[in-house]
Formats: sequence, structure tokens, C-alpha cells
Amino acid sequence: LELRVDDVNCVFEEQDLEVITLDIPGWQTASEGTLTVALDTSLSPALILEGTARELVNRVQKIRKDRGFQLTDRILLTLEDLPVVAELVSVHGASMANEVLASEIRQGFSAQREGAEVLDLEGLEIRVFVDKVENKPA
Repeated sequence: LELRVDDVNCVFEEQDLEVITLDIPGWQTASEGTLTVALDTSLSPALILEGTARELVNRVQKIRKDRGFQLTDRILLTLEDLPVVAELVSVHGASMANEVLASEIRQGFSAQREGAEVLDLEGLEIRVFVDKVENKPA
């Protein structure tokens, strides 16, 4: 290795060098031979919101299954009125509705309403109602 510093040429031989790798916080690295790959594993607010939306979809799908709904049954999904729920519905509502076959996703409900499922999504508790939408004959 040849390096020029302040008009001085420095020549390093292999035995003169020692390569030390250190982990960088928020990054995962893997090396094999002369190849090193680094991935940024930090979570942005957008990624956290997307993860919450995916987990909510997963839990609603489980509720559908536990209640014996058919794969094609449409539902009305009602979510507790929380700031994060408003953001979830605003950003990911269409894709969530599509995945769980929700005809509509509503926010807010009466505190007196019974039968809510309480979902713990990574420490965030959200009460939800999953109601089957009856198909009306044409």
C-alpha cells in the first residue's frame, strides 16, 4: 500500500498493517473473505408504524380465523380512537382493509360497547371490534 502524506510517500507492506473491525451502533455487518456487507438496522418512525400496521393485520386475521369466518367474508373493522390509530389508518388504512377484507375501517366507539378484543402490539394496547358484514342478496 502506498500512501502520500504532506508530499511524503509512505509504503506499507502487508506485515505493517493490522485490520480491526468495529461494530457501528445501529448497523449490522457480516464479513467473508474480502467482502463486507453493512446494513442500517435503525428503525425510523415510518418503519415502526408499518410494523404496527402489519402486526394489526396479523392479529385481525387471527380473530377472523378464531371466529370461523370464511376466507371471502367481508368485515367491518372498528378501532379504538387513539392518535396512533388515526396515523395507522391514514397511512396504511387502504392496504390493511384490503388484507383483512374490511369493507370499512372505522375509528372510535362507545366505551360501553362490550366484546372488544384488546390487542397488545409491541406494548401498544388497541381495542378492536371485528364484525362480519352480511352479504345482502342482489
